[in-house]
Amino acid sequence: SPPSPPPSSLAAAWSYASSLILALDGGDLLAGSLGRCPFGAFPASPTVDAQMCALLGEASRDDMRGRLEVTAREMEDYARAAEFSCASVVDMLDGVFEEYGLARPELPRPVRLGKYPIDFKDPREEEPPFGRKVADARREVERRLAEAWGKEEEEGGG
Repeated sequence: SPPSPPPSSLAAAWSYASSLILALDGGDLLAGSLGRCPFGAFPASPTVDAQMCALLGEASRDDMRGRLEVTAREMEDYARAAEFSCASVVDMLDGVFEEYGLARPELPRPVRLGKYPIDFKDPREEEPPFGRKVADARREVERRLAEAWGKEEEEGGG
């Protein structure tokens, strides 16, 4: 039997959830009932009707929309703060360039998200942490250093 309901205004929701849990458990559809009823055995046949599935789908969809909205707001706040910080740094550097009489370098243009293919893979994932070009350059430097050290050892030892 499910635990007792909480002493609050959620009693109606608790009653519904309790009856739902009991119905699912009675049909051996809960994870806790899998031990009593192996997969494919007679009592494990699904007894949840199409209306119940539709209600669960609608509740899940509403919950997902709400969570997406919250996450989108958080991401928007983060992006706004990052853009403000970047603009502050650019404004600060403009004064430095003017003071030294240098031309301001051109800033990279942002790429719209729609320009990235759906299966876009960040090059840093393939060759972390800087990308393939940096990793290739690093390997080339390591190879040349190894060759130079090998020559030094031959000359020093001979």
